[in-house]
Amino acid sequence: MAAAASPSDIIIIVPSGRDDMTRNEYLTIQFLQKLSAFLSLAGSLFIVWQVLFNDDNPRNPKISNIYHRIMLVLSFFDILSSAGLFAGNWAIPEDTAYEYIQDNIGNTATCDAQG
Repeated sequence: MAAAASPSDIIIIVPSGRDDMTRNEYLTIQFLQKLSAFLSLAGSLFIVWQVLFNDDNPRNPKISNIYHRIMLVLSFFDILSSAGLFAGNWAIPEDTAYEYIQDNIGNTATCDAQG
């Protein structure tokens, strides 16, 4: 029986995907990222509005239903993640110079806040 390889013996090569993409492909990906984040943000805000403010029956509000509570919490966290995804590369400090980063207007505080 052969001895197991130690972690230092294993080499994993992960392609970055950035080597063979054109500038237009980067811009397209950034646009689609912002579009999907905006649509997700709008949908989650609509769900929050439906649960909290659009009660058809004031005697039995939607917030009392466990399903609506779960949807409210999921939508709240989706709003947070969609806002971060929408900010995307805008939060990267503007003095960061990579050819694949476009329109970075942030500073170190926005970069740290986004994670």
